[in-house]
Amino acid sequence: MKNKISIRGLTAAAAVAAVLFLFAGCQAEAPAQQTEATAEQQTEAAVPSARRITPGEVLSQIYHAEFEGQEGMSRDWISDAKGNEHLLLRESTDDEGRLVRLMLVYDRKSQNDACDLAVLEQVTYEQRGEECHAVDTSILDMYAVVQDTGEVIASGKTDWGDIGSKAYQAATGE
Repeated sequence: MKNKISIRGLTAAAAVAAVLFLFAGCQAEAPAQQTEATAEQQTEAAVPSARRITPGEVLSQIYHAEFEGQEGMSRDWISDAKGNEHLLLRESTDDEGRLVRLMLVYDRKSQNDACDLAVLEQVTYEQRGEECHAVDTSILDMYAVVQDTGEVIASGKTDWGDIGSKAYQAATGE
């Protein structure tokens, strides 16, 4: 025990001096830690981070690329029962007087995580008492929005099991 310091035998003043000495040593190391943190923050600032876009931004990008300016198209936001936003493009009625909505719905990230995916759906509703229930949903197309470039790629898919265009496959890895 020659190299260990024993505080038991020290007076109260010596114990306080030992604590202050140790505290001062910790304070002397703090600026070095701050310098390392500052250098790390500067490095992070110099390297642009890939900002993830929100589902609403994905749907807006598709709207601007594919539907903006088309006659009869609107741009209204609606939410489902779970609080997920959908972009309502058109509302009409069918031959039977049922409500029909054309809307973009956010789906998910692509398999390779390089794209955000959305679906163009046509949903037919039937009025049952006070409530409106979906009775038919058709997929009209699926879209990929490339995160790095913002490019919108139509897949041509009209079913979940469809393969999609070569450009869609290359961008999404699916």
